[in-house]
Amino acid sequence: MFLPLVLPLLALAASDNFTLPIAGVTPRGCDIDVRVQGKPGPKGDVLFFPGFADCKDNHDPLFQAWERKGFRVISFNYPEHGKEPKCKGLVFDTLRMKHIKTIAKQVEASVRNRTPSSGPLTLAGWSTGGLIAAKAEQEEWFSDRKPQAMVLFAPAVSVDLNPFKNREVSVE
Repeated sequence: MFLPLVLPLLALAASDNFTLPIAGVTPRGCDIDVRVQGKPGPKGDVLFFPGFADCKDNHDPLFQAWERKGFRVISFNYPEHGKEPKCKGLVFDTLRMKHIKTIAKQVEASVRNRTPSSGPLTLAGWSTGGLIAAKAEQEEWFSDRKPQAMVLFAPAVSVDLNPFKNREVSVE
């Protein structure tokens, strides 16, 4: 009878949730809710961008599947998403790609500094998050750790769907 309540609690116990202060997004700063699922390993990290009206905690089965395959999953809520407002003066409707870029770079660097990863970076996104992941690759947001793959779920793309066209890509 209590099994459905126990399983989600056990799943969340394997993830690390923390709040990261982000500079450069608003004059007063911004606190972003971050989730890290799994441990660093040779398969690397998946940086997951949720959709427009989404939340990092809506994707437990997906994150757990990636973790079982040996990936560490990093995700975060956009400003004004999740349980409470944490970025005074910045609502998602006025959020710009430059803000998401600033947040994503600081989140990825913070997680890597806490627990370094020797593996590659994969960008992933759901809906609008897919658009953001594609944009991040095209604009080389992570030039110090070039993404090796992208996984896009129902992407809201209006950009070139082949961001790797100018790079040699091997398929295994």
